[in-house]
Amino acid sequence: MGGAVRDYLLNKKPKDLDFLISGSEISEFETTMAELADALNLNTVRPAAFPEVIRLVNRDISLDFTFISPETVTENLMERDFTVNAMAMNPVTGEIIDPAGGKNDLKHKKLRFVRETAFQKDPVRIIRLFRFQTELGFTPDAHTRQLAKKGALLLNKPAGERIREELFRILANDNGENAISEMAEPVLTALFPALAAIRDIPQNGYHHLGAFDHTLEVTSWTFRLDELASRLGTTLPALADEDKIILRLSALFHDTGKADTYSLNESGITTFKKHQFHSANHFLDDIARLKPSNRLMERAYILVRRHMLFLNFMLNGYSEKSFRKLINMMREDSRLLALLALADKLSAKGPLSNGSADKMAEIVRKFIKTYKKEAETIKKLPKLVSGEEIMDTLGLSPSPEIGKILNEIAEKQLADPAFSREQALKIIEKYRQKQEDASQ
Repeated sequence: MGGAVRDYLLNKKPKDLDFLISGSEISEFETTMAELADALNLNTVRPAAFPEVIRLVNRDISLDFTFISPETVTENLMERDFTVNAMAMNPVTGEIIDPAGGKNDLKHKKLRFVRETAFQKDPVRIIRLFRFQTELGFTPDAHTRQLAKKGALLLNKPAGERIREELFRILANDNGENAISEMAEPVLTALFPALAAIRDIPQNGYHHLGAFDHTLEVTSWTFRLDELASRLGTTLPALADEDKIILRLSALFHDTGKADTYSLNESGITTFKKHQFHSANHFLDDIARLKPSNRLMERAYILVRRHMLFLNFMLNGYSEKSFRKLINMMREDSRLLALLALADKLSAKGPLSNGSADKMAEIVRKFIKTYKKEAETIKKLPKLVSGEEIMDTLGLSPSPEIGKILNEIAEKQLADPAFSREQALKIIEKYRQKQEDASQ
C-alpha cells in the first residue's frame, strides 16, 4: 500500500514496503509477525505512536505491517496524506484499491491531499508535500498548496527530528530549488524565526534586493551547481549529500544577522557590521529544534560565521599563501565556503556592484585550482589545537580573536610541517600572558 504501490505504478523499485493485514484478533497478527521476523532474520520494532504497526527491519530492509479489521481498508487509505499514497494492491490478484483517485493524479503528476484535515492531523505533511514535489517532480494542486501554507504555523507541534528528515531530503536534492522557493513564505519563516526577522530589512547600493529576497536568491544559486561550475570554467569537487545540506542551510542563514546589525553610517549608507557572527548564532538557535548531528551543526556554523572571508580577498588582495592558510583552516569545507561566496556575490546586482561578480568568480576559480592542487597535502597536516581549546584556555567566547590565533598557528604550520602541538600551545600561552599583563 501507500508509496510502494505508487512506485510500482511508476515502474520504480519501492524503497519501503507497507502491508495492511486484516483480521479479527491482534494477538494472532502479533504471533504471525514474530514467526515472519524469525524466518526472514529481521528485527521487530513497535512504533510508540502507532501500536497497530509492527515494523520488521535490518540495515537494508524496512517492512511495515498494519493490523486492521477487514471492513476498514478504505477508511485506512483515506487517512493517508496524498492521493498518490492512498492506494493499496492485493499482492495475489493485483487488484488496485484506489478510493481517493490516486491513479488519475499519478497520471497527471499531481499532488493532492486526501482530506482537507490532512495537514492538521500531521503538520509534517506540509514539508513532505514539497519533498514529494522535489523527488517525484509532481506539482501540488492550488488548493493543496494553499492549505499547506495556511497550516505553516502548526509546524511548531511535531517533533523536530521528523521535520528534519523531510527538509534535509529536499536540501540534499539538486532539484529542490523550486520547492525551497515556494516554502520560503510562510513555511520556512515559521520554522526559522531568524528568516522571518529579515523580511523587511533593506540593503545598500551593492544589492538589488532586500535581505530576505537576496537570501532566497543566494540559496537558489546553491542548487545550480553545474551553472556555478560553468561560471568558473572548471569542474567542482564532488559534494556528498551532507555537504549539500550544509551549503544550502548556510545560504539560508548567512545574512540573518542583518536584523541585529542594520545601521546607517555618517553618509547615510546602510551597513551591517559583523553581521556574520550574529547570523551564525541565529543558525544555532533555530536549527537546534531539528536536532541535527553535532558535526553538521558545527560545519554549517563555521561556514556562516566565515562567509565574508572571500569578500576580504576581493577588497584586500589574496595570494597562494592566503589560499593555503584558508584551506588549512576550513579543510574540506573550503570548497563550500568558496561556492557560498560566489552565490552571494552573484545575487548582489545593485548599481555599486558592477563587475564584482566577475571579480569574485576569478578569485574563486583560482582558489578552487589551489584547492585541487594542494588540498590533500594541507588536509593531512594534523589539527594541532581547536578553537574550543583556545576559548577554554583564555576564557573567551567565540570571537574574531580566536580566528586570529588559529590563523597564526596555521601560518607557522604551513611554513614548517614539523611545527608541533607544543609550539602551538606556546602561542596560546603568549596570548594568555598578554591577558594577565593587561589585567594588572
